[in-house]
Amino acid sequence: MKKRIQWVDIAKGIGIIAVVISHAIHPIDTHFFDVSFKVLYWWHMPLFFIIGGFFLKPIVTNWEGIWEFFKKKVWPNIVIYFVAGTFLILASHYLDGSTWAYTRDYFIRLIYGGRSLNGNLTVFWFITVYTGSLITTTAIISWIKNVPAQFITALSMFAVGVSYKHWDLVEFKFLDMDVVLITTFYMLVGYYVFKHLKETSWHYSLGVAIMGLYLFLIYLSYNGHFKFRMFLKAHTFNNTFLLMYLPLVLCFGIFIICIWMEQTSLFGWLSVVGKHSMIIMYLHRLTFDYFNRFMIFRNWESQVILGVIVPLLIGLVYEQIKRQLASRKRLRNDSN
Repeated sequence: MKKRIQWVDIAKGIGIIAVVISHAIHPIDTHFFDVSFKVLYWWHMPLFFIIGGFFLKPIVTNWEGIWEFFKKKVWPNIVIYFVAGTFLILASHYLDGSTWAYTRDYFIRLIYGGRSLNGNLTVFWFITVYTGSLITTTAIISWIKNVPAQFITALSMFAVGVSYKHWDLVEFKFLDMDVVLITTFYMLVGYYVFKHLKETSWHYSLGVAIMGLYLFLIYLSYNGHFKFRMFLKAHTFNNTFLLMYLPLVLCFGIFIICIWMEQTSLFGWLSVVGKHSMIIMYLHRLTFDYFNRFMIFRNWESQVILGVIVPLLIGLVYEQIKRQLASRKRLRNDSN
């Protein structure tokens, strides 16, 4: 089993907490929360695509290599998509008292995916776009050996991805795959940046300076002087230059701070959250839905806490059960 890199898990922990916060505050109609929602989206989803590039490797460019990549990287995500989607749709059916006709239509929308999904499945666009980005980025680094040519390819895809605003008829939004045109660039940058993050000694002051820039942009945004918006799922953005560079700069600053946080040994709890970021991604909206039935939890602070802790506890219990079953299996094998 490969040893996990703690600062990467810390970064994922920060990212998933930001995702939960953004979904908890979204219904609140005030200027403060509108700005908060907007500025979190500048970086929290790109962060996961950048991290996705950290551990990619070129594949052997034959059918055996492609099949091996499909089995290890693609098929598990497809299984998770439909298993988790089915569970959440059925859970929503019973929690919300939906009709079977609505639930049937929800299953159809699960197949179509992307922007057609809402409610407890609103985050499922990420699974399909992430998987699509894994495929395109792996193809680029495997079949194109020249690094500048790799970036030219990714930037060409990015240019196509930002060349239109909205297609109203038959949109190329099946599973939100048009967003892959943009996120492939983030993932390719992650593939190359990770090597430098590992090999170079970074001073935390650089990360602090980037966070200072972030706070300054938040201040400008709050006062109406910086109006950048980006929402990948909705394919909404109003500045191509900032779409390309701002998420990378902010995530780079977060990574540097996370490397420092790892060295302080005070943020182990964030790495635990990061290890379970995917189950939190899938279950936090269902957690909102359930606890919103109780008046005491109808506030965004409670939703954030419960939206992180409840899925995290489920993940920890599941891991413990897996370990116990594996231990019993080893004991049986040893006794035989």
